[in-house]
Amino acid sequence: VIAMNIYDIPEVISHLKNGILISPPPQMKYYTKAKAPNDHSLNFINGMVKYSEYIINQLEEFFALLIEDSKLRKTIGIEARQTIEKGEFSLENQRQKILSVFEEATK
Repeated sequence: VIAMNIYDIPEVISHLKNGILISPPPQMKYYTKAKAPNDHSLNFINGMVKYSEYIINQLEEFFALLIEDSKLRKTIGIEARQTIEKGEFSLENQRQKILSVFEEATK
């Protein structure tokens, strides 16, 4: 996984452990005045286009790193799979949390 280091993405992705986090352009506004994510506004989309070179340069750097470092590529892949299958946000953990809430609510 390669994702931008914004919003709640770093809760799931740890840089160079189970994915890669690229730095967002610092000039962009990622939240509205009401503190909601700003990712669907026209200003946000235009900003992504405006700063696309900044983002593309980071993507090139990390793609090159992954191509050149097979051990890192394999380690990240293994950790990413573990995150999906057994991590805090895995389907099984989510199922357990929902079941726990349901059982508590029906006591």
